[in-house]
Amino acid sequence: MEITLCYKPYTFKMTPGACKSFTDHTGEDLQNMLMRYIKACNDTRDTEYEKFDIATRMIALQEVCLQRVAARVIHCLIRADEQNASIPLKEIEDGMFRVGWLPIKGDEMDDGADRQPWPLVMLDIASQVNEYYTKNVPQKKK
Repeated sequence: MEITLCYKPYTFKMTPGACKSFTDHTGEDLQNMLMRYIKACNDTRDTEYEKFDIATRMIALQEVCLQRVAARVIHCLIRADEQNASIPLKEIEDGMFRVGWLPIKGDEMDDGADRQPWPLVMLDIASQVNEYYTKNVPQKKK
């Protein structure tokens, strides 16, 4: 799996070690955190009765967790991939600060997808992890 944070691509893995590291640092459950991003996205999905503006959606995503906790999520997941083991938390925090808080529209910037705000990066991570679990359902033991 891969994300881009402030123009820099990172591979990441959802592993028991990443989950344990996140819990050790925050006292929270990583899988639950990611599910809350999917729920916040679904809760602010446009319906035929109600339109949500982008600011409302971004506030809902940012309210899932503090920025420093989100940095820990990203850091634990990317460090689970051995090639990223030396990436410091400070690098993730710096990238998250630099991307701002509102998304870049694709028609305004050619590279908008490479510098999306951290709540959308978190949503992307949650979506990729959900897809991974959906495609890799454990087989029933015989």
